[in-house]
Amino acid sequence: MTPDDKVPAWPSLNDESPKVFTALKRFLEPDQLASLAADYQECVALGGNVEPGMTREDGVSFNPRLARILSIMIHDGGVKDFELLRSALYAACDNSAVSGSTLVRGVIALDSIRHLHQTDFSEPKRQEILLGVESTLLGQLRNEMPEWLRKKLEHAIALQRRV
Repeated sequence: MTPDDKVPAWPSLNDESPKVFTALKRFLEPDQLASLAADYQECVALGGNVEPGMTREDGVSFNPRLARILSIMIHDGGVKDFELLRSALYAACDNSAVSGSTLVRGVIALDSIRHLHQTDFSEPKRQEILLGVESTLLGQLRNEMPEWLRKKLEHAIALQRRV
């Protein structure tokens, strides 16, 4: 392979979100941290940070989607399980998280709802997204949802309805 054939260098978790990286460093073993950082880069390459419909002002800094999902898992949910954090990254790559646990699906939905007002989606589309979360995660899967996450989802939905 020549230097021109190099795979593009994807941003690292430490570069994009040093606070999340530092939080992970506090409880993961060094090999787990290195593995999760590599998984993060792979998930970036797979489109995990792509946010359809998202509009952002040029020059405004923000945490990438995958880092936000890890942050919710760690800081809000107290999740320290390496495999669960890893599964959240990969579930976020397909944007549906159908294969994720209710916790992972809920965290991904929470992040999406919190940023829904920053999209160019029509009002009917936004309402459709909110109703979908209410009927599945807060409806059918309510008993599988951790209480902290259920409350945060309900609050985020209420805030989005006011926007």
